[in-house]
Amino acid sequence: MITVVEYTEAQKQIAKLLLEKPMTVEELRERLSFSASEINEALKGLIKLRLIERDSEGKYSLIKYVKDKFTEVEENFKAKFIIEAASPDEQSLKKQVELLESRIKLEKMKITFFEKGEIIKNGDVYSTFFDLEAYFSEFRDVVNFIVNYGPSSVELLEPSEFKLNASQAQDLLNLIVSAVHYYITLILDTRFKEYLENLKKQQKR
Repeated sequence: MITVVEYTEAQKQIAKLLLEKPMTVEELRERLSFSASEINEALKGLIKLRLIERDSEGKYSLIKYVKDKFTEVEENFKAKFIIEAASPDEQSLKKQVELLESRIKLEKMKITFFEKGEIIKNGDVYSTFFDLEAYFSEFRDVVNFIVNYGPSSVELLEPSEFKLNASQAQDLLNLIVSAVHYYITLILDTRFKEYLENLKKQQKR
């Protein structure tokens, strides 16, 4: 079942204040009853989880997708996803799963079902999965979730049918093209680096 990422009380209160506006450490200290060290540790933890960011003026703010999470989600599109994760290192997989879970729960959607599988070992690889259902306001949000998390299975549960105009379709196509281009470039770059490494090894022989 779900393993919830626990936030400290300081982190929770900082997040509430940052919903109002970006703030400096000094401004947060004026509004909170925690010690300076507790606030600093809380800020470091939130940055590590990629929930807040610090600008050039020293002000902290919630990143966009966290802000969007607090806006109401219209229940227009319901989808079911299976997201798989694997790693040769069990501890590394546990960290990846924890970060992935915390990010998923901050997406702009209304989760109606969430289950996390046990970590199992198959040969030299450890693996697990997420099974979730959620509502989205727009179909673009469904596609964007797929692009960001690469689920192995997707099922659109609601509605049974809907229409897209040419502009909406073009927007979705550009979103998919951008993701495909990024991953192809990444794969080609990795393969080219492997080719150069093999070439160097052959030259040393």
